[in-house]
Amino acid sequence: MMERTGQMIRIDAIGFPSAFVRSRGETNTHPAGGPRGSAPAGRRVRTLLLAAALLLLPAAFAGALTLSTIDVRAGIPWLGVDGQGQVVAPPPLMYEYGISLPLNLNGTFAIVPEIDLFGTQYQLVGSGPRSIPTEVEYASSVWMLGIVVSPAVRFQLHVAKTLDWGMSLSPSIILHVPTTSYDLTSAQIGTITSYLYSKGRFFLPSAATFLDWQVLPKISLEFRVRSFFPIFHLWDGEGLAFYDQLMIDGTLGIRFALR
Repeated sequence: MMERTGQMIRIDAIGFPSAFVRSRGETNTHPAGGPRGSAPAGRRVRTLLLAAALLLLPAAFAGALTLSTIDVRAGIPWLGVDGQGQVVAPPPLMYEYGISLPLNLNGTFAIVPEIDLFGTQYQLVGSGPRSIPTEVEYASSVWMLGIVVSPAVRFQLHVAKTLDWGMSLSPSIILHVPTTSYDLTSAQIGTITSYLYSKGRFFLPSAATFLDWQVLPKISLEFRVRSFFPIFHLWDGEGLAFYDQLMIDGTLGIRFALR
């Protein structure tokens, strides 16, 4: 109920304090006559509105994301090696397999959780020592499974009737899991693994560009080139060339439309 008394508006039906709204220049008071401002009530209202917004935001965001395709791919990554003048194996070419679940925000932007698997041999070199990719013929080594986790943000444009072009950015991480070893002790395997995780060497932000060609109504082919940048060289203090642990992959993927 709203009732006007003189210059004061009293709102009882929604439970706000009396005289929550006042005419200009008027001072609200407690029943006993003490001064009281409207700031506490205003803060309560703002708090309730903020809490409601925070509760509704995840639901609104989730409702805006739609899973409309599933992407599977295979490719060949190249991994750079700075041997620093030592006799080491050439930079390896590996096999890679991955899957993506694009969550579309609209026709142009998407959040794309991705996971890829690859693997290669690693050995210890130098007095440090440090871990570098190798081949069994070159040194005692351990085969490391690489797990690439990329929560990418993708931008995509329709450039022709059946062709899209796009690019993506991701704060990717690469997890290394030791598997089969050749003439290495457990301590040496642990040293190789520790090196690949120390000083943030697992964090390699990535950027990619791709072409998506629709070959059937619900099937597209994706050609992608992606680079992983070893920004940890900025702080690891090893003085290595930037291409050391730079990884570049080329993949061919199949995109299956769910709708």
